[in-house]
Amino acid sequence: MSVLRAVLARLSKLVVVVLIVSFLTFMLTKLLPGSPINLILGTESSNPIARAALEQKLGLNKSFPEQYLHYLNGVFTKGDLGKSYGTDTPTTTSLAARLPASLELMLLAQFFSLLISVPLALFSAYRSNSRADKLITAGAFGLISLPGFAMAVFLVYFF
Repeated sequence: MSVLRAVLARLSKLVVVVLIVSFLTFMLTKLLPGSPINLILGTESSNPIARAALEQKLGLNKSFPEQYLHYLNGVFTKGDLGKSYGTDTPTTTSLAARLPASLELMLLAQFFSLLISVPLALFSAYRSNSRADKLITAGAFGLISLPGFAMAVFLVYFF
């Protein structure tokens, strides 16, 4: 029973974290300069009638809490992540189109990571406390402590 309780505790913390992150992300997008209305209407963004109609259609005339609750309702009841202002397509469609390439990249990265790390770990364990073990350990700690964006730039440079 304690395992079930631990799993439920973790899941409840996960829900809280997801809600906090979604709120902060939603809030930060509202703080960005400019307006989605300008992006969608382009040169007609100075037309007050067109602006008002689009604000009404997108719900941008509502208060921030109403917009956020509407967003959460769509996410949790319909799985609707909204529409892209730039392409006017559902976000889930854009994500689904890019999912195969992302999964392929993830699986290849995992494969090569294991292909390199398992033999090095076995060698390091076999030669415990040797110079090679210390070098492998230092290299692994050094690489794992690099931020992802720095590693990405480094790998783009070489590949």
